[in-house]
Amino acid sequence: MLRPSVSLALWTVAAAVLAGWLALSALHVKDDYRVSHLQGVWLAVVDAARNGQLYPPIFDGEHYSGTRYMPMPILLNALASGLVGDPLIGGKLVAAILMAGLLAVVVFVLRRSFCPWPLAAALAAAVVATDTGLQAGTTIGGDLLPALLQTGALAVALRGRDRSSMLMAGLLAGVAVASKLTGVWAFFAITTWLVVEGEKRSAATFAAVCAGTAAVTLGAVQLLTRGGLSEHLQAFSLAGIHGALSLLRGPNQVLYNLLDHAFGTVVLFPLAVVGALLSRRWHLSVIHIALGYALLLLMVVYADVGTGPNQLLDVVVLTALAAGYLAGRVASDSDARTAPIIVLAVAISVVWAVGLDLVRTVGFDLRRTRPSLTSGAPTTRSAVVIAGTVKAEDEVLAEDPAIYVALHRRPIVMDPFMVMRLERLHPQWVDSLVTRIVERRFDLVVLIVPLENRTFDYWWTDFHFGPRVAAALRSAYRPDGTVGPYYLYRPRQ
Repeated sequence: MLRPSVSLALWTVAAAVLAGWLALSALHVKDDYRVSHLQGVWLAVVDAARNGQLYPPIFDGEHYSGTRYMPMPILLNALASGLVGDPLIGGKLVAAILMAGLLAVVVFVLRRSFCPWPLAAALAAAVVATDTGLQAGTTIGGDLLPALLQTGALAVALRGRDRSSMLMAGLLAGVAVASKLTGVWAFFAITTWLVVEGEKRSAATFAAVCAGTAAVTLGAVQLLTRGGLSEHLQAFSLAGIHGALSLLRGPNQVLYNLLDHAFGTVVLFPLAVVGALLSRRWHLSVIHIALGYALLLLMVVYADVGTGPNQLLDVVVLTALAAGYLAGRVASDSDARTAPIIVLAVAISVVWAVGLDLVRTVGFDLRRTRPSLTSGAPTTRSAVVIAGTVKAEDEVLAEDPAIYVALHRRPIVMDPFMVMRLERLHPQWVDSLVTRIVERRFDLVVLIVPLENRTFDYWWTDFHFGPRVAAALRSAYRPDGTVGPYYLYRPRQ
């Protein structure tokens, strides 16, 4: 049904994106590519788990821990870190493997939906072509595992509704729940779909296995950490939500992040809507139900000021699946006189979407990589450079915990965003940090935004450390240059 020229265009953009992603993954496996302080938090959490400190005490009188990351991605990255001896390299390898698995499952689901091969390949490439997808597929993080598990659960459920399929789908969805706080859209979508289709027994089996798997997994972690899991989640799950009015920012943030980090998904989304409107003709699609639940969850997630474009990954994947579902169902409907026109429209939209992100994201990053390749300069990590200047007796306060990982030290602060939450829950705990700053006990302070630039005051009031810590730093420390993205400060005399 696809013309040879259209098929060639689809294969070409798909191959270009996948080749670009693989090249970027290989070239930057050892450097700071797509590594920010957010990855620094992941490095610290993973390094702690690797050393037997999964969900350590939130405050022990000197160190501030705190995370809302769920255990399965942490443990997977810790395993990779132990195998390769470096949490960043291990995390990047895990990201590449999980992304490859996710793209393969996307193609499988699309082919099950009768989507032509060129379209299926291009739509899979559309996932990693977005800034969100490329970020997930090239650096350490925790969004890929739940996305892969939940998409895998959809694939198994679409394959059949027999008992063994429901057991496998429930197992995958249950592990996804233990992988991310919002990793529940597959559970809701598959359960809803089965009930609507009249498969109540299959729905009960799936739901029971999913809930049981999640309960056993999280219960085991709770026991192994001696209550650390629940302590961290209760304290920090809603760390960035400030009242019910925060929910009003959700829709705006969804649109803002889509336009900025997943423009190809914006192009494809109307196709998903059209497919949903036509789904009555072919029975209700679990893909569209899943997309609906994922969007609802995203609205809630973006009520938290501490969330970013990485949260779009599920919607990016499901939008690609929904667009391919439309083409597949139309192509397989022999009664549809307009089928060739619709399939062609979908194909052109996919080429447009993937081509846009190929230029805006993959191509842009490859262009930025070229100078470093031609110069032949060795790859360096800014955190490692700073660590090399620190004496054994020096006390360091770092906003990015990657500095501590490079120093092979336990972080004073594992995640500065969580200090804001502790300021509200236990201000006396933060008093200890403020006192140490005022008394100039730290020989070096490493920040990711400059203290002296007051246009960044929002950073300290809304995101990291809090205004009390920022005020103490301004009074006790002076600027001492920069290294890479970091600002260094030394005690005032």
